[in-house]
Amino acid sequence: MALSYNVFIQVLIMFILMAVGALCFKVKLLKENGNKQLSNILLSVVTPAVILSSYQKEFNDKLFHGLLVAFGLAVISHVVGFIVSYILIRNKRSNAPIERFAVIYSNCGFMAIPLIYSLLGGDGVFYASAYLTVFNLLSWTQGIFMMSGKRDLKSVIHVFTSPTVISIICGLIIFFVGIPFPGPLKESVDYLASLNTPLAMLVTGASIAQANLLSALSNLRIYYISFLRLIVVPVIVVFIFKLLPLDHTVMLTNLIATACPAGTSAILFATRFDKDYIYSSELIAVTNILCLFSIPLILFFSQLMG
Repeated sequence: MALSYNVFIQVLIMFILMAVGALCFKVKLLKENGNKQLSNILLSVVTPAVILSSYQKEFNDKLFHGLLVAFGLAVISHVVGFIVSYILIRNKRSNAPIERFAVIYSNCGFMAIPLIYSLLGGDGVFYASAYLTVFNLLSWTQGIFMMSGKRDLKSVIHVFTSPTVISIICGLIIFFVGIPFPGPLKESVDYLASLNTPLAMLVTGASIAQANLLSALSNLRIYYISFLRLIVVPVIVVFIFKLLPLDHTVMLTNLIATACPAGTSAILFATRFDKDYIYSSELIAVTNILCLFSIPLILFFSQLMG
């Protein structure tokens, strides 16, 4: 119960920061182009700094084993999302690719990393990097194939040149070789990493402010997709995880990432491949609002399961 309460408080804090971002957008302190620039800074500078900071650890077998397990759990979580989306969302619907993408891929960068960092610290982010890696590999391959309806080799190449994946590769090298950052460099990276939560929430809030919330909240279909994303997939994952002998931190890290709202990449890919990006933004907005209650609920359910 204490964990669920702590998660609720942390998500509430993040919602307040989102509200500030939305307000900044509404009063034109932050415009659409500025929000894109902040998003680029977040993805290209701040998130890699968080990952590099988390890999500043002395190598030991327990951490290495936990990281391998985290990779396996991330694959399981995405496979569950894939199965649920293809069974419960009909292929005939014009928005089926968008809805399936929203069910499979969570907002593990903007939402999960700040939340995991605030609850579990550097160890949590260390294990969360495995989920981020799997997310990037799958969303930029299977996700794009699904949204575009065709295979795109450039997308596969893009995965390995993205700042997030590069930082994970560098972090792994640092972790295995045991290269400590010099004092000034470590402090600089830590300062950048500390920007992650407020910056991610401001960007998310400004993105939500661009959606038509009244239209989104009156669309019953969006609630159905939100239910699949926020409840069905995480609950199935809880049942699977409870069958396995898992380290608590590794399990909790992956469960939080899985329980997060729909990934903002859905808007990016919908725009790129001429899908209904407005519907994508509405899905993102509603799942972000509902996760205030769903994430603590999922973690409480996980505790009840022992």
